Amino acid sequence: MASYVPPMCLWCTHFRNAIGPGGTGPLGCAAYPESPGIPEPILHSKHDHRQPYAGDHAIQFEPKDPHDGEGAAWLEFLFAHDARAEQEALVQIKRYAANKG
Repeated sequence: MASYVPPMCLWCTHFRNAIGPGGTGPLGCAAYPESPGIPEPILHSKHDHRQPYAGDHAIQFEPKDPHDGEGAAWLEFLFAHDARAEQEALVQIKRYAANKG
């Protein structure tokens, strides 16, 4: 079963959705405002953009809402360095999901 991993961009204040005429085209942000948009490693959560990445104009991830516990839990899950940290973050994510439902 395939699972969707949301990009960290969804919780970033710099995220702008699709760039281009009529909101079509690649996803962009303040760091990557022009085509080709946000690089694949960031968009696919292979790079933690709380750290610099080539071409980002010294603009990195900043949370839209610093008090958003769900967004923080997703970031911890996406970039966990060990299985225990990943499991702890997953428990938090499930807790937020249960409270929404």
